[in-house]
Amino acid sequence: MEKPVTERRNPITTNIDVSTPQEIVKLLESCDSEIFSGWGKYKDQNVFSDVVLNTIATVQQLATSLIQDPVRSAVVLSGCGTSGRLAFLLARAMNNRLKETGSNEPCFRYIIAGGDEALFTSQELYEDDPQLGADILETATVEKSRVLYVGITCGLSAPFVAGQLDYCIKHLTKYTPVLIGFNPSCLSRKTNIEKWGGKSFYDVMKSYLPVVAEGKAFLINPIVGPEAICGSSRMKGGSVTKIILESIFIPALLQSLGGFNSLMMPSIFNIIAGYQSVCRSVYSKSAQIAKAIELSGTCLQSNGHLYYIGYNSIGIMSLIDASECCPTFGSDPTDVNAYLVGGYHTLANQEGDLSVQNRGSDISLKHFNEVVAKHFEESDLVVVLNDDERDVTLTSPSLSKCKTIQIHLNSFEKTKPQLQINNSFINLEMPWHEISDLIDCKVAKEWSTAFCEFAAKLVLNAISTGAHILKGKVFQNIMVDLKLSNNKLYHRAIGILTDFTELSQEEAAEQILRVLYDSDELSQEQLCQPISRRTQIAKRTPKVLPTALLIGINRCSVSEAKQILSGHIAVRKAIADNVRHIQ
Repeated sequence: MEKPVTERRNPITTNIDVSTPQEIVKLLESCDSEIFSGWGKYKDQNVFSDVVLNTIATVQQLATSLIQDPVRSAVVLSGCGTSGRLAFLLARAMNNRLKETGSNEPCFRYIIAGGDEALFTSQELYEDDPQLGADILETATVEKSRVLYVGITCGLSAPFVAGQLDYCIKHLTKYTPVLIGFNPSCLSRKTNIEKWGGKSFYDVMKSYLPVVAEGKAFLINPIVGPEAICGSSRMKGGSVTKIILESIFIPALLQSLGGFNSLMMPSIFNIIAGYQSVCRSVYSKSAQIAKAIELSGTCLQSNGHLYYIGYNSIGIMSLIDASECCPTFGSDPTDVNAYLVGGYHTLANQEGDLSVQNRGSDISLKHFNEVVAKHFEESDLVVVLNDDERDVTLTSPSLSKCKTIQIHLNSFEKTKPQLQINNSFINLEMPWHEISDLIDCKVAKEWSTAFCEFAAKLVLNAISTGAHILKGKVFQNIMVDLKLSNNKLYHRAIGILTDFTELSQEEAAEQILRVLYDSDELSQEQLCQPISRRTQIAKRTPKVLPTALLIGINRCSVSEAKQILSGHIAVRKAIADNVRHIQ
């Protein structure tokens, strides 16, 4: 059976776990270039392909008409994890722009599995509930007569989104669904979804594609190749999601507002070429990014804490990056954290200040300066994101204890950056002249924040990924300490076990159960536990996958596998020292 592209290992990065920081940056650059060049036998299905560009253009025109009628219409962007966070980011930006023009009716709405807590903490369990997804969509749009629904699932796999698509298909007089994902539709997930009548995402796709053929629904699925770290769709998947959403909705918004005639609007090809230019510009700073990775890796290796500090949407990008580290690398929730100038007021999320409701931490810079910074250790590292117009002020005298990195993004009307005393400085010189050649200057200025967010995303992804590689959380290009906190990650762990051992899928599942129940002998009741129950236990059990890997590799007991792990500082070293056979 052909493996989904988003779950395959990228041959470019097979040895990324033993690479230097400089080599890591070059490998990430090579992977990110596949966003624009395409990949493998699907090379003609890249972001510049006619079918992708034409579909974006059609959806763009639909969006324009809905934005002009916000009382009766809505645009709903929905996803899980990174996809849901990027949906929030775009909805926030679009509604803010509408508000600036005097509109009192926010046209854009976002849905993220797990609610607003999932904007900056891992809430994967909600991703597995299709009925919940459908119910939330229905409630969010109950007073609207026309809805453009955009469901985002990089692997065409999320049950939460499947439930919403299924609901839209049954109510096409109201909903026009758009699905964004990066696998061919034939490789959408075929695993049955629990408590949903035995249906899978693949079954939903079989119903969805005929509706697409009729022009009543849309599918945008460029194939951009496997991730640098296998399955880590926060990286290329997140980047392409951002490119597609903004290529649809920024032009739609500008046209609906007036003042931007059709001759001024750039082609979608040129818009995407602008992002490609930003990508090249970011990686031209590879030496500076490598230095930041080295410092961040040293921080995590020394059990220090990595703190991101930023303003407005650039700061939100750092919140998104920090939120992804726990499920991806099995890191401690305190390892990588982000703080935002203005806190929840700046975030402007639907549910308000979660710290007041005891449902989330205080994410404000004020809290960072007054509380967090008092506990700094020499091993800690602070990453500050600034631009020409705003300068984050860190007031705590405790900052002198730790190292700092400054990331500077030059704004559209560039001024010279104000250098501060830092251990590392990344000056991201945005390619505004090149972008203005591709996009009308007035339009490019409107787009400048989105391009800066994209640049920040690439750098932050590189820093956090590189740091965890140096800490030993990656073996070859596999996230060997991921948390099995939902159905997708559970099956990914099964795949990793079968790839690195001689176990069948059934045997791999049994090894995971042995770790979850800390027992070499399993009862029939334990063997029959549904996956949802297994993921609930796995979420609070450390190092499930590396322990199961060592059991499978060495054919040893649970206690022996744990003893092997305890004798190694890095998970990667424990696995590497014990691998006997790699397929």
